[in-house]
Amino acid sequence: MAERTTATRVVYVDDDPNEQLLFQEAVEIANLPFEIQGLTSFGSAVAYLSGSGAFSDRTHFPAPGLIVLDYNLEDKTGADLVRWVRTQPELSTVPVVMYTGEPSAERISDCYACGANHFFAKPLELPRVLAILQELYELVSSQPASTETLRRVPEYCPRP
Repeated sequence: MAERTTATRVVYVDDDPNEQLLFQEAVEIANLPFEIQGLTSFGSAVAYLSGSGAFSDRTHFPAPGLIVLDYNLEDKTGADLVRWVRTQPELSTVPVVMYTGEPSAERISDCYACGANHFFAKPLELPRVLAILQELYELVSSQPASTETLRRVPEYCPRP
């Protein structure tokens, strides 16, 4: 693993508190330099990503280097959030990764069409979560960003 002096802020949006906990614990177990900002809804994600309201202090709530989204959110879908992210100039280069337990062909196609960079089926086993996180670390730490290894992960869902 390459050495980094600062952690990458990862915005993780999932309305399931158990998934939030699993993701955070997996990052800690993998000892990756990610700072996770867990959010549970479209509305809270928009507030964070736009730096508004409770998230206006960018010293405490910095812009993300990676956005990871579940498809099913309590107030809208992950595809809706991808669509919104891609209208924001300051987020145009931030990788957006869909990470969902329901990877239907229709959802995969919809998310890529909205501007998602990658799509993963959520694995049920911790070792698989750790493998995905390691690949996401490689994605954000390599210059230029390389996506070839992501495609080798079994949970990766390519563009239809």
